[in-house]
Amino acid sequence: MNRRALDIGMGVWAVGLVGLVGAAMTFDKDEVDSTPQAAETSAASAAPSVVNHHWTFDQAKKALSKPDATVLVLGDSTGNDEDEWVYRWAENGLGHQRFVTYHAWKKDAYAPTPERLGAGEPASLWNASQPGSTPSYHVDRWNSISKKADVVVLNFGHNGTDREETYGLSGLLEKIMKSSPNAVVVGTAQNPEKDDAGKANREAVVAWNKAHGVPTIDVNKAFADDGRGDALRRDAIHPSPAGSQVWADAVSRALGS
Repeated sequence: MNRRALDIGMGVWAVGLVGLVGAAMTFDKDEVDSTPQAAETSAASAAPSVVNHHWTFDQAKKALSKPDATVLVLGDSTGNDEDEWVYRWAENGLGHQRFVTYHAWKKDAYAPTPERLGAGEPASLWNASQPGSTPSYHVDRWNSISKKADVVVLNFGHNGTDREETYGLSGLLEKIMKSSPNAVVVGTAQNPEKDDAGKANREAVVAWNKAHGVPTIDVNKAFADDGRGDALRRDAIHPSPAGSQVWADAVSRALGS
């Protein structure tokens, strides 16, 4: 090959190499685009993959009837205090039929000394409700919060955006199914906020429940049917003692306890 031919060949090879490098750089830019829109798209495509189920309240009732049944409640500030629905249900709903060992989550761990409520066959209730939380809070602390459960209650909808709530629920359901594959999972449609400000979140959670085969305890409807309106809340969001009892009664009706 003469020198001119060699120079031409080298030139073609160099052009081709530049094209390949340019294409690779373009591909990498698309992959690591840090704009908010790209980040949202990436997060959506990385959403946890969970198997859809078809649980029923009858299954939940049967699971609760097991000897030494264990219930795990995952939720927010509507259920963490002793004057709110989880404790009231443990004491006067489930506690009417079972001797309930009640464990309350205290920000970083369950309280070292549980309470004993009710009478009858033993059951355990682990209440991991945390003020201000979305489901992602529980995902991030799963190793501490998780308990092998027969029934898991998901109680979310007042915090974050509708997308944050439902994305977190998918991650949480994935965790639950790995640690308690035989658990029956149920959800809630939370109480109405003042002027129904949380309607979008509540409807998004209900839609997520339906899509994943999670039966919904319609607390929102129970509040509406009660008819006392704002008297069922102590502020713009949280239930009053009367509202907490309405909530606990709705859970009892749904779960037969």
